Amino acid sequence: MSQQDAADSIIGQFGIGFYSTFIVSDYVEVFSKTGSDAPGVKWSSEGGGEYDIAQVGNLPFTRGTKIVLHLKPSCLDFAKESAVEKIIKKHS
Repeated sequence: MSQQDAADSIIGQFGIGFYSTFIVSDYVEVFSKTGSDAPGVKWSSEGGGEYDIAQVGNLPFTRGTKIVLHLKPSCLDFAKESAVEKIIKKHS
């Protein structure tokens, strides 16, 4: 497998996994920052094909990414610690 094929495969797997968040969420926010001197960026969407991107300040981390799922009322059980542990054990 070429490096390009491997990269395409990883991106495809991420995309499917990421967009599946909209099955359980009304709204998704992704905050990302590349370093302490860099501004943060917020990507947000309700999953209907539209999204917003904005520069943000005062993120609670220096570098990395934070994904926030605003769960649908019918999916709040997925936020329970026992449910998260069960999912991690099953899929890890």
